[in-house]
Amino acid sequence: MTSTPISQLFIQALRDYQAGRYQPALEQMTDLIKLQPEGGQNWFALLGNIHFKTGNRELAGDMFLREAADWPERAPEFLKLAIALFSQCGATAKIHVLHDEAVRLLSGDANTMHLVALAAIETGAMERARPLLDLTDPKKPQHVTTKCQFLRTVGDQQALWETLSQAVQDCPDDIFLKAAHYAQARVVLDLECMRDYEAIMTYPDEPFAHALLSAEKALDRLFWCRSEAVMARPSYDSTLLGMHTASLAPLRHPRRDLSAEGEKLKIGYVSGDFSQQAVAGGLGEMLASHDADLVEITLFCLAPPHARGWQRDWPSHLRERIVPIHDKAVVEVIDLIRQMGIDILVDLMGHRDGSRLEIINLADCPIKLSAPLYSAAPVGAELDYLLSDHIITPDASRMFHPEKLCLLPHSSLPGNRLGHLRPRPMTRRAAGLPDERFVFCALGDPAKISPSMLSLWRHILSSVPDSVLWLRLDEPLARRNVMNFMGELWIGEDRIVFAEKAESYQEHINRLALADLALDTAPFNGGEITADLLRAGVPVVTLRGTTAQGRTTASLLETVELDFLVAEDTDGYCALATALATDTAVYQALRQRLAEAREQSPLFSPTLFARHLELAFGLMAERARAGLPPEHILVPSLRAEMLAEEAALEDAISDAIAEAA
Repeated sequence: MTSTPISQLFIQALRDYQAGRYQPALEQMTDLIKLQPEGGQNWFALLGNIHFKTGNRELAGDMFLREAADWPERAPEFLKLAIALFSQCGATAKIHVLHDEAVRLLSGDANTMHLVALAAIETGAMERARPLLDLTDPKKPQHVTTKCQFLRTVGDQQALWETLSQAVQDCPDDIFLKAAHYAQARVVLDLECMRDYEAIMTYPDEPFAHALLSAEKALDRLFWCRSEAVMARPSYDSTLLGMHTASLAPLRHPRRDLSAEGEKLKIGYVSGDFSQQAVAGGLGEMLASHDADLVEITLFCLAPPHARGWQRDWPSHLRERIVPIHDKAVVEVIDLIRQMGIDILVDLMGHRDGSRLEIINLADCPIKLSAPLYSAAPVGAELDYLLSDHIITPDASRMFHPEKLCLLPHSSLPGNRLGHLRPRPMTRRAAGLPDERFVFCALGDPAKISPSMLSLWRHILSSVPDSVLWLRLDEPLARRNVMNFMGELWIGEDRIVFAEKAESYQEHINRLALADLALDTAPFNGGEITADLLRAGVPVVTLRGTTAQGRTTASLLETVELDFLVAEDTDGYCALATALATDTAVYQALRQRLAEAREQSPLFSPTLFARHLELAFGLMAERARAGLPPEHILVPSLRAEMLAEEAALEDAISDAIAEAA
């Protein structure tokens, strides 16, 4: 066949394409490629356009790459188009392969560099991504957001702070970058920026404050908020959850009936925290303590495979209950929950990173509740109950929760048995602490340190001259900011000691015991760190808060019968800490009281916690089977009964030993 007929065939295919007759055009071009596999000028470009119009973006990108290879003078144009199409259809690996060529031909194209950087990040090639991000456009919020995600992932907090500080100037109208900037201020402890945010939120109904609240992540709000009404307002996470569940509305089924009375309740826990840290915090022992004659539990695990190695140390009966769902589609998970007949679905994540609250929202379980350990209740998850206690959520809190409160008789935060992990001897010198001075400590999440708390700690140090403050601050910039602040009142460098990262949880507990008195944070209390301090025998002074996250330590202290360590105002907080540090007799009596109280405290009884939780499940089920809607539940204490059972068991063991002797 001569070249003339081939040329005419191409012209006919082009005319069909221009007229919107894509299928005939595709058939014509397919025949042409069979006749002349090497193609001709614009042949593959036309095929790329045809595939794009028929919805096959990946194949369209392949065709544009072929055209780029055949016509080098137009390679940048077609390469750029191919990368854009691969990005749209999620063909990340193909973009990654094009990295070197894209940098060679398109390094001046910020949009393309952004797409190539995204592909590098998604494939885990962080070192290749870093220089690409410097070629993106700092005035485009999407480009800045990607750079921030990268810096957050690699843990470069100072560069992240600098990037966001510049971004709010380059992109002054982007409210999400402003919210991220204020959140990062808490990581590096930029006190001026933190005060600025708190001042803005003094008037949350003002347009700018309202916009910031809408753009703020739910967990970021915990660190500064002192109002339950503001805590209940929509956040970025709750809005996103609403949009997501609305798009998945066809998957929603009516709630199923509860299993028949007399059958074991099937409980499903959903979390990405079935981890070593969670085990250390009491969750693992509590789950292992469930009565298999009363409940059948399933652990829906959100953690990826590389983060689940610690599960091999769990007892076999608990490992057998793990169902990985990290990579399963929503429809697959809710179908699985339905097939397993889960009666009560328990969210343990709240709005923390990695949660999948759309599963909780859409599941057709008869009862759904949240027990968000050490965080606040999620908004928008369609819950029936919130697991809490009367300290964290008093009666006045009910109006701020759409779900009903199920209040446990003691703290709603589980803890391991004391025998699970006790502090081992360690010298102060090994931790960089002075031997003879009184050691205050604040070793929780550094982002919980507010400007007002630093002011109180500075006042306490001034009132107790022979004392030091032991802080956990990993970021050099945060350390410098704190030292500058302390130095304003002549608190010298010798008064502040920075804790290094502990190598293990055992070392963490060991060194906590070196402190004399812990100073809690507000408005976001310590949670797990407070329980760890009490386990290590260290008293904690706290300030009673006005939100759930501000009353966590009060709940824990009441559970070890030390509620008098809860100050009602800032003056009381400072006075209490100062008195304990300067009155040796009172302090020693307090340490002795804590040592005795924790031995019998419900805080360190995961079995008692499990019994109370099972009782709560039963009370919820009783209402549901009676056709009654959820209502506030106050779970009665089983502590006396449990103590009597333990005493009887000890007596029986003693008698058996005596008889054998």
